[in-house]
Formats: sequence, C-alpha cells, structure tokens
Amino acid sequence: MGQNAEAENVLSINVGIYALFKNVLIIGPIALSTKLAFALATPVRAILNLEKTKPYWLLALWYLAVIFSIIGLFVSFFSGLENKAGLTVGFRIALTMGVVLIPTLVSSKEKFLKQFDKIFILSAVSLGLGLMNAHWLFISFAFLPYLWYRFKSILLKAVIILCLGRIFVGLETTITIVTMILLSFIFLFLAKFKILNQKNLKYLGPLFILIPILITIYVIHMPVDKMGYDFTSIMGYVKFKLIGDRKPIWDATVLQMSNQNFFIAPSGSSLEVYFDYIDKWTEWPEGSHNIFLEIGRQTGVFCMLFFTFLLFRTLYFAFKSLSNKIECFIILSFTSIYLAFGLSGQHIVYDGVGFMYWLLIAQLAKFNSKVNENSTYLSS
Repeated sequence: MGQNAEAENVLSINVGIYALFKNVLIIGPIALSTKLAFALATPVRAILNLEKTKPYWLLALWYLAVIFSIIGLFVSFFSGLENKAGLTVGFRIALTMGVVLIPTLVSSKEKFLKQFDKIFILSAVSLGLGLMNAHWLFISFAFLPYLWYRFKSILLKAVIILCLGRIFVGLETTITIVTMILLSFIFLFLAKFKILNQKNLKYLGPLFILIPILITIYVIHMPVDKMGYDFTSIMGYVKFKLIGDRKPIWDATVLQMSNQNFFIAPSGSSLEVYFDYIDKWTEWPEGSHNIFLEIGRQTGVFCMLFFTFLLFRTLYFAFKSLSNKIECFIILSFTSIYLAFGLSGQHIVYDGVGFMYWLLIAQLAKFNSKVNENSTYLSS
C-alpha cells in the first residue's frame, strides 16, 4: 500500500490516504525506501541460512548478478544517465528476484495458507474501502476470484463485489486489471470443475510460463509497418496495445540491450522510442512494459537470461508441487498476473510488488507436506 504519486494508471483508479506520505530516505545516489529495505534483507537471509539455501550454484550466480547491478548503478551515476526511474532500479530487480532462493519461511503448509488468506482478505478490504494505492492493487484485483471461490462468507463476497465495482472508476486505464480478472476467473472456474487440476497443471504449467516469452519473441520479430488500428472493438484495441503501443517500446529496449555490455547495464536510463501510429520520437522513462526486457535493460543480457531461467524454474516447481484444489486456485491466480504483466508491465520484478509476489510463489513451491484442502477455511 506504499505511496507512488507518479504511477500512471493507478491514481486514476483509486487514490488512497497513503498518497499523503513520503517514505524515501536519500543516501547519496541511493533512494532507500521501505520497499528497498525489505529487498536488502534477501542476501542477509540467504547468508544466515546458507546450509538451506540451495542449490549453491544458483545462489552464487545470483550474488554475481547483484554485483553486476551495483556496478550498473554507479555507471549511471558517474555518466549522468539517471532519469526519474531512479538509479537503484536494476539493483532492486536483482534483489527482488533473489527472494525465490531463500529457505521456506513458515513451518507448515497449513499455516502458510492461513497467513496467505489473511493477506488477501486485508488487501480486498483495503481495496474496497479506498485505502490502497500503488501497484499492489493490481495483485489484489487478480485474487478477487480466488477469494470468491475460497470463502463462504456473504460479507466477504460483498467486499469482492465492491472491489470489482472500483474498476469502473477510470475504465479506460484498466486493461491490465480487466485482463487479470478475466484470466483469473476463467482459470479458477476450470479448476473448480477439475478441468484444470494438479495432474494436468504439471504439464500445462510450463506452457503457461512460456506464453509471454514466446509472444515477446514473436512480436519483436514482426516487421515494422504502419497500420491502422480499430479502436471500436476489443480485439482491435488489444492488437493496438500489443503491436502499436508495446512493440515500439520493446524494439527500442532490444536495440538498447544490443548496444550495452553483455554483463553490465547502466541502470535507470531512458528509452528513445518511435511510435509509428503518431509518427513521433519520444523519450520514454516508464520502463519496457515487459518483465523480461525490463530485466535485460536494467541489469544486462546475462542477468536477463539468468533471471528468466530462475523465474521459469520457480513457477515450474510451484506447478509441480500442487497437492490440492486450493493450491491450484492460488497458483492459477498468480499465473493470471504473470501472463498480464509479462506483456503489459514490469512491476512484478520490482521490489514494491515483485518482492511479495515471488516470495509467496517460492514459499508455496517449497512445501512437501500435504494438508486437507478443507481444513483452513477462515469464513465457513
């Protein structure tokens, strides 16, 4: 629920009381926020639990990626490449993605599920009352279908309806939210009737993980042609967002990465983007709008390849370790966020949202004990 006064498409949906507060401490070139402070605990946790933080070769590569990101931070600082995205963005990405390597933080899967439910009940209530801003609201919207299927309480279902109603405040800016909600409802509907279950998700899961990667590669290799866009239909608008709006940013990101060192990238630099539908060059400081390309732009190609592998590995084991319907609901809700953000944003690799996002997935993936899926209903 942190403050984010610059966030496009967020304050137009919901302005919370936290917009009144600033929570950043400036220390030289470093802007130390509460979010970054959480992420800084990751390497400490890994060292304190070194004997449990395995495999060691992945941990070593992650520390190397963190070192590369620190070098990139100072490259930007001394070369004057900083923009409003901040010098620490690459460092924050590297720290955030490392959270998947730390050991399990709770003692049992049953306790994890109870804590997990409390997190998203609180998120839904805060969202419904207008006490939330910044990008956690995107995550909260995607878990509304989970809460609807998970709980029997009429009061909670009323809160969920209230939250869904909030998307109509600024509907023109909520295509990512609408996509996540629709995907989540579809996935969870299929899971409720066992069309998607633990068994087939072990095979379909890797396919879901690959979809944003394959679409990114396909769109990047499409020829650049001026074309008209039909804004009167849903598919026409989706085509525009993917090709007219996203492709120029992705192309500019790929060009920037090709001109960077393979291992070191100047963190926080802007993009020079040519938008063909308006025939205009624009300095673009808002990120790559693609989680894979944003990692590459901010931390280098080596780190992009490494973190993509780490991301795939984490999600793969999460799908592989499913043992009941509730866990299917959870991982499918996370998957709807991954599919939407993988092609439209980059915040799930930043510390503000991504740290909690990947922490919860990683903890779910590391449990081996099985619990009765009906044993943790908080509202029945």
